[in-house]
Amino acid sequence: ASDGLEAGDLRRAIGHFAAPLVEELIAPKDVVALAGGRTIHELVHHLPTGRGKALMIVQAMGSVDSTVNAFDAQEVGRVMVQRLGGTFLALNTPAFLPEKRTRDALLKLPQVGNVHEQLGRAKVAVVGLGTLENSVFVERGVLQLDALAELRAAGAVGELCGRFIDADGRECVSPWRD
Repeated sequence: ASDGLEAGDLRRAIGHFAAPLVEELIAPKDVVALAGGRTIHELVHHLPTGRGKALMIVQAMGSVDSTVNAFDAQEVGRVMVQRLGGTFLALNTPAFLPEKRTRDALLKLPQVGNVHEQLGRAKVAVVGLGTLENSVFVERGVLQLDALAELRAAGAVGELCGRFIDADGRECVSPWRD
């Protein structure tokens, strides 16, 4: 925590102060890439309501697992649409797949390809950045200790939309990359 604030209080403070700035960055009819996360959850719950911006909000990465909680992109996206107005496109795929061939096959499906295409049109990305120790993938058992050790050996210190990054912000070369 920072300056004696607990993690939850810090996230609420970030959400409170960042929400007006983020809302200013988003123009009417923009396409917005959106990730899930605890801080993003706080941010969207602090956005003003009744804006009618007619946004296209697009889930920026697949789902962590088969459960949906208040911090997942599907729920955060629903709240953002309620507050700012628009449509939410869900990426109905897992964040990680066992093989690249499966990923490529999913990208050929029209409903997945459409979401991927809309992501390419995004003017704004609302995403979080977390440490490996605080990763939702570890918390929910998607990444086991051996995978975590492998990522650390590859230089990973954090994660951004399922992409593992090193201390310089570069994506690490690992089996999780593709």
